Amino acid sequence: FEKSVVQNNTEIWYTSAAKLPFTYRTSYGAALVSHEWDPETGKGVITFDSSVTAIPSNAFNFNSATSSTLVSISFPDSVTSIGDWAIASHPNLVSVNLGKGLKTVGNVPFYNCPSLKEFKGACATDDGRAVIANGKIYAFAPAGINAYEIPEGVTAIGNQVFRGCSGLVNVTIPSGVRSIGEFAFYECTSLKEIY
Repeated sequence: FEKSVVQNNTEIWYTSAAKLPFTYRTSYGAALVSHEWDPETGKGVITFDSSVTAIPSNAFNFNSATSSTLVSISFPDSVTSIGDWAIASHPNLVSVNLGKGLKTVGNVPFYNCPSLKEFKGACATDDGRAVIANGKIYAFAPAGINAYEIPEGVTAIGNQVFRGCSGLVNVTIPSGVRSIGEFAFYECTSLKEIY
């Protein structure tokens, strides 16, 4: 099949390294119309009968052998919220496009995705390494990075944001941060310095 050039608000796009289409566990308040997937390119399109406005908690949480092969996922601009643990435990996930309309982010939305290199779209930092909404950092892309300076303007670090970032050696926290969530640096086995 041929994926359209511009992503429609009724579509979620993804790529998979598997020879099977990616599977998911939750509906989105809209009826599934189709799930097309090209085994040659690994590209897939999940289409619903109305605009996708929210990615619920645990929607793409790891749930099958094919989940472990998810490489990228792209949400439409109509998505305004992403729930807790929405895309968790995907060892090969590299890139997430959050869309342009995202405003609300849940706890630990991208937990245990060690290959994650970049976030794109609304709430993504300029370097693509973090997701920040309303002054709070909710997610971090840890792959290939050993030092990180949290951007100025951040006032809170969410629960488990850096959890499991085993390659992280040092972190700089700006003076404006007033709270650090539970287990924020848990399992950061290489961490030597927090400034």
